[in-house]
Amino acid sequence: MVFMSLIDVKPDSQDHVNHLIITKAERTDLQNQLDILLKDVPEKGDQDYYISSAMILRAGLQKDYKCADDPWE
Repeated sequence: MVFMSLIDVKPDSQDHVNHLIITKAERTDLQNQLDILLKDVPEKGDQDYYISSAMILRAGLQKDYKCADDPWE
């Protein structure tokens, strides 16, 4: 649910929801903050909810979503 809150629900011309509500700069800043937070955290193993949420958010930001300031099709 954490990452889903960043997805813009307005569909594009092909009826896909593939844009985020944050700009490229905001996305980069958030990714940098998550990289710092998760720097020494192993990818596998049990993590607390805070770290698990951060890992899910980082994985979602690495997917092929467009940002709010990218052109709409």
